[in-house]
Amino acid sequence: MTSVLSPVRLLAASDLHGAVRRRWLTMVVVTGLLAAAATVLVAAGRDGQDAHDTFHTGALSTFLVAGLITALGLGSTALNRDSDSGFFGLAHIAGAPRGSIALARTLSRVVTLGGAIFAWWAAFAVGGAAIGLGADGPLAVHALAALVSLSVVLLVAAASSTVLGPGSSAFLGLAAYVIAQSTVNLKSATDSGLIASSWKATTRALHAVLPRIIQSPLLADLGNRGEGGPAAARFEINRVAVPIVSAGWTTVAWTLVWCAILVALAVRGMRNRAL
Repeated sequence: MTSVLSPVRLLAASDLHGAVRRRWLTMVVVTGLLAAAATVLVAAGRDGQDAHDTFHTGALSTFLVAGLITALGLGSTALNRDSDSGFFGLAHIAGAPRGSIALARTLSRVVTLGGAIFAWWAAFAVGGAAIGLGADGPLAVHALAALVSLSVVLLVAAASSTVLGPGSSAFLGLAAYVIAQSTVNLKSATDSGLIASSWKATTRALHAVLPRIIQSPLLADLGNRGEGGPAAARFEINRVAVPIVSAGWTTVAWTLVWCAILVALAVRGMRNRAL
């Protein structure tokens, strides 16, 4: 067991150390922090519920846009570039199993994504407290939900990067996000009776099998009130808004199962890849 975990720890630590040298990642994280500062300044000039809604809408939009860019960038370059450059080949010759290489790289990228989300959440939490909005538990819950949802995007791109280049892997990661979001939207429409009964069985089957975006209570509340911005845009069928339902523990558990499946696919793809 120790012989397997040792190369995983070393390779993961190496990749995490290199994260600070990725200029694009630094730019995205800093942009998210600037967006947090701008949101706090705008919310400070408003009162009551309007201040809370403005603050939360800005936070959710930052997590979505900056988070997607981070997840796609980290995932799409996880396993292809160092395979092509020969770095993974040297690591393998030095004794690191292919599975350990893939596991270390995918886990380190998820941890890096978590670090970026934590930085943005901390900026919003400190800023919100500074302007009198107080402790914000719902935003912390949303940050965790965003991390799990975006991990699916990252891991789809990472698994794809064992056979595809960065551009194609990023496209598949983005497609996975769209599919996961659509799965949740269609299930909500089905439960609301807005989809024909002939499609209900298909919609529910897709929801049961495919990965899902985790919609936090904060996102559901803002979206249903029409205050969610791009992160919680209303989904309409025949001009009737579909109510957004926050995710339950079964959705969280199923999404984590999909994360484990995607890590396994990345490991399998690395074992079949030429180094």
